[in-house]
Amino acid sequence: MTMKKAMTVASFFLALAAMAACPGCVKKYVNKEYGVERYITVRSDPPGAHVFIDNEEVGDTPIENYKFIHYGTRRITIMAPGYKTISTYERIGAPIYQWFPVDFVFELLLPVKLEDHHNFLYILEPDPEMDVQEFIRKAQEFRQKERQSP
Repeated sequence: MTMKKAMTVASFFLALAAMAACPGCVKKYVNKEYGVERYITVRSDPPGAHVFIDNEEVGDTPIENYKFIHYGTRRITIMAPGYKTISTYERIGAPIYQWFPVDFVFELLLPVKLEDHHNFLYILEPDPEMDVQEFIRKAQEFRQKERQSP
C-alpha cells in the first residue's frame, strides 16, 4: 500500500472514530429532525408533589416528558407537605438501539425519529408528625406511670 493510500484510509477511520465518539454533536449539525428523544415521566399519589431530578428542580407532579440526554442513574426526590420525602436512585438503561455501534445508525443514518419513555410512580406516605403539646402530654403520662410502679 502506498503512503498516500495509507493516509487516506487512516483519515477515513479517524473521521469515523471522531463521529462515533460524539454522535450528539454530529446530530446537532447534520441530523436535527431524526434520532432518539429520551423522556422521563414522574407521577405521584397524591399528585402535586414537588420533584427534583439530579438535584435540579423540575416542578410539581405530574411531570411529563422531562428530556434527558444520557442514560444512567438518576436521583429523583419527591416532596409534599404532610408526607414523607422520597429520595431514590433510578437506573435508566439504554434500549438495544442505543448501544454502540448500533446507536450510530439510529442517531445519524436512519431517517426515523424514536422516543424512549421512562415512567415512574411514587406513592407518598403520610408523615405522622406529632404535635409538641401531644408529645409533652404523653411524656408526662409516662413519667406518672413510672413513679407509680414499685
